[in-house]
Amino acid sequence: MSSKDLLGWFSYSWACEPFIVSAVGTYVPILLEQFARENGVWVKDRLTPCMDIPGDGGDISPAPGPKLPPGSGSGSNGPQKCVVPFFGVYIDTSSLALYTFSLSVLVQTIVVISMSGAADRGNFRKKLLIGFAVAGALITCGFLVVTPKHYYVAALLAIFSNSAFGAVSVCGNAFLPILVNEILARRDHKYNTGTDGPTAPTRNPASTLSEGEIQTPNDESHPEESEIPTRIFDDSQETTPLAPSGSPDDIELLTSLTKERANLSNQISGRGVAIGYFAALLVQIGTMILILTLTAKTSNQNAADTARNTLPIQVAIFIVGLWWLIFQIPVALYLPSPSVKQLHHRLRHQRSNASSIRIPGLRASEGTHLNSYYDIALDHLLSCYEYIAYGWHTLYATFKEARQMRDVATFLLGWFVVSDAATTINSAAVLFARAELQMSAPSLAVIGVLTVFSGMFGATVGPKLKGPSGNPINAIVFVILIASVIPLYGIIGFFSKSIGLRHPWEMYVLAAWYGFALGGLNATCRSVFSLLIPKGKETTFFSLFSVTDKGSSIIGPAITGLITDKTHNIRYTFYFLYVMMLLSAAIFYFLLDLDRGRKEAQYLEHVGDEDDELPDEVSQA
Repeated sequence: MSSKDLLGWFSYSWACEPFIVSAVGTYVPILLEQFARENGVWVKDRLTPCMDIPGDGGDISPAPGPKLPPGSGSGSNGPQKCVVPFFGVYIDTSSLALYTFSLSVLVQTIVVISMSGAADRGNFRKKLLIGFAVAGALITCGFLVVTPKHYYVAALLAIFSNSAFGAVSVCGNAFLPILVNEILARRDHKYNTGTDGPTAPTRNPASTLSEGEIQTPNDESHPEESEIPTRIFDDSQETTPLAPSGSPDDIELLTSLTKERANLSNQISGRGVAIGYFAALLVQIGTMILILTLTAKTSNQNAADTARNTLPIQVAIFIVGLWWLIFQIPVALYLPSPSVKQLHHRLRHQRSNASSIRIPGLRASEGTHLNSYYDIALDHLLSCYEYIAYGWHTLYATFKEARQMRDVATFLLGWFVVSDAATTINSAAVLFARAELQMSAPSLAVIGVLTVFSGMFGATVGPKLKGPSGNPINAIVFVILIASVIPLYGIIGFFSKSIGLRHPWEMYVLAAWYGFALGGLNATCRSVFSLLIPKGKETTFFSLFSVTDKGSSIIGPAITGLITDKTHNIRYTFYFLYVMMLLSAAIFYFLLDLDRGRKEAQYLEHVGDEDDELPDEVSQA
């Protein structure tokens, strides 16, 4: 494992993190809400256009309109609310972004599951990562040419670009446990031989192998299939479970190894998140300056020229897409890939164990001659279909396996809840600031900068908040409790006229608070999950991780949108988000056992698929 391999993985985070932080987290919700208002009408009569008077800084803001009577839905003394037609019904203009991201997560989940089978095929993981990244970057750049009256097109671009990011995230996260395994293996070899040679396992013959002994690009050798340890591929051979037998020495060894892996995984994961946030910080500052400059130039434009007023935001989103595209170059150069011979060996084994599914891509490699371009095209088409089928089949099998792994299932349940709440808090806060506090796009860009800057700090510090016991689960719970302060503070606004998100300055404080919590949560949860999964199944389990993460985000934005449509006051969603935060903290703290989860994973690493039933002494330890 060379420094270039780590550079390649850090480059993945450097390239794509500005999209989720700057584009999805700040600019796309603003743009969708702005487009919705420019096509919206007052909720009272559903006839009068909302856009009549230009706001500060060149933004188009709704005309004051009549005050709503108490209890009519707004819950404030602000201007009357706007609604926009959406597939035959009228929704609150703030809800358009929420429903769009809810739908994008649904599409993203389908994409992630469908490509996970191909991503687990070694070299395809890197190709899919780069392919989806390039596609997502180009789609993001497409926001530049969308006009306000085509707000449906903007919603579609948001759906497709976010779906591409989900696929990139799955492939990228799946490299984390591989990097950890290879680094530990090299350290063992150097300790035992005094040289820094090729990877040589010492602790456990299979503990250092992942994806069939992945080789880095710097290793030009390609061992013959006879040199590959057959026990990694041949389930028909006798295998001895290498999970601890229950003796004090074995349990102590497992605990020691788990902590070592946890520390290294936390270090790499936290550094990756921090690097990504630093990239997002640079992009956010640059686009903020760009928005201020362009807004100043367009502030004297006629109010009817709405395209000119949304142009600064669209240019900012274009810059984010361009950044994502350009920095695929170091990812392509440095991210490691496995050798082709090992890949084919593994595929043949998996095909023999799944007779109902033909593992694609092997016809030519096994000597089958494709005599025409038609045959080649047909084989590629069949391969594509079979990869998709294999992805869904693998996910089903992974669900069955995860169900037997008690702590993986517990982690995913907690992750489902907290990810939903954390993601929805960001969208709800941005839309609240825009609709209720009437904050301008440049002001929201500043909030984005504060969030990113504090997120870097949180990604570095968060994984270290383990308490005296050194248990990383404590860090997860602590960060969740920090994040729960945000919706709680919004609830205070129902009972106070002076605090509780009543003034724009409060948004700046909570932005820094949220950034710290989110940075720590992402780094810690990703690291802990990597400790619970069996080696050699990283992409499949991280696909499940991403499906749980993104799949949960279908629910939060949708419920938030429904609450906003019914009340026309997005503040009510803070009750829902606060309960979700407390529920997730309880799940992690009371139900998750990291040592038991690692024991389950090690057992499943060394038994065949037909023997994947966990014995009672493992599952109940």
